[in-house]
This record gives sequence, C-alpha cells and structure tokens, in this order.
Amino acid sequence: MLVCVTNRKLCREPFLKRIEKLAKSGIDWIILREKDLALEQYRELAKKVNEICSRYGTFLTVYSQEIDFPVHSIQMSYSDFMAVYSQKWNTGKGAKANLSIHNTQTGVSIHSTQEAIAAEKLGAAYMVAGHIFATGCKANLPPRGTSFLTEVCASVSIPVYAIGGMDTQDHVTQAMKCGAKGICVMSSLMQCSDVSQTVSNLKNWMNKK
Repeated sequence: MLVCVTNRKLCREPFLKRIEKLAKSGIDWIILREKDLALEQYRELAKKVNEICSRYGTFLTVYSQEIDFPVHSIQMSYSDFMAVYSQKWNTGKGAKANLSIHNTQTGVSIHSTQEAIAAEKLGAAYMVAGHIFATGCKANLPPRGTSFLTEVCASVSIPVYAIGGMDTQDHVTQAMKCGAKGICVMSSLMQCSDVSQTVSNLKNWMNKK
C-alpha cells in the first residue's frame, strides 16, 4: 500500500488540486494530517478530500474522532490511543471498541516495539512506524533505522507501514524487505512536479523487494 500523509503547507499548488492528482494517479490511501487546523476547519477540509477520494476509490484516514461521515480509519498518536483504549479496556468494553459513530478502525503512530505490542493488544488495526530514515520533517531527531522496523514487524500481526525518508528506491525496498506492508510518504508527494510519475516510481520500488 502506498500511503500519502498530507501537509498542505508543503504543496506546490492548491491543496485540493494536489489531492485530486494523487487520487487520480492511483495512490492507495491518503492520511489527512493537517493537525494545526481548528476542528471546524478540519471537518470542512476532510469533507472536500473525502469527496475526491470517493470518486477514485482511495482510502481516507482522518485525525479527528468527530467526523460525521464514514472514512477508512482514524489515525491517533500512541499517547492518545492509549488514553482512550486503556480506559475502554479497564471498563470492560473490550479491546476492539471503536472510536467513531461509524465504527471506524483505528491506526496508531508508534516509535518503539513496546508501543507496537501494546497498541496491537488494545485493538489497533494497523500502525505507522517511524521515522525509519532521515527526513526533513524530523530534522532534529535521529532515524530509528531498519533494525527497528524489522523488530516491530516481527513483533505484531497487524500491518505496519513505514514512514520517514521514503523517497529513494533504496529506502523503499529496504523498508519492504523489513516486513512493512507499505510506505507512508509526505514531502515527495506534496512537492513533486509530476505526481503520476512519482506515484508510479514509488509503487514500482515497493514491488522490487
């Protein structure tokens, strides 16, 4: 799975135009990050992005539990996920309790093997693990590397998606060889001049593991 994590501030063109190009080019999945927006602004943007994704059969993931239409999943930080799901577990509602009115599955961003194991135990449907390679988005933090990704993938049974520095063939193929089910890409997909070619290249690299 090729996943685009959005950042409208990096876009070289109007954001929704870029989303349309991505969906049309065959991106599998879009995670609408944009966490700096107020809730109402985020909802309005999510509706517009969802309309585009629906036309092309592209999965959409949101960062808000307060979305009033069906989406593929909700993405949460590890700390937010644990705060909500641990409470549900402790009150006897079960590990697979869903967080939205549409019973949407939940994905978790993790940064250690221990977090991955705990998130799976409490019902995460998938996880985003990173950052694997050096990336401008995390310029002041050292990458966790492929040994970390390999360990995470071997420790859980749910899909793991690698993020961080997924902009070269070497990095992408290494991530897939570690056991990742796909990669998450931000900067390259927000800034590239040829969206279709970039999506095609990334998918080809993923298949060369």
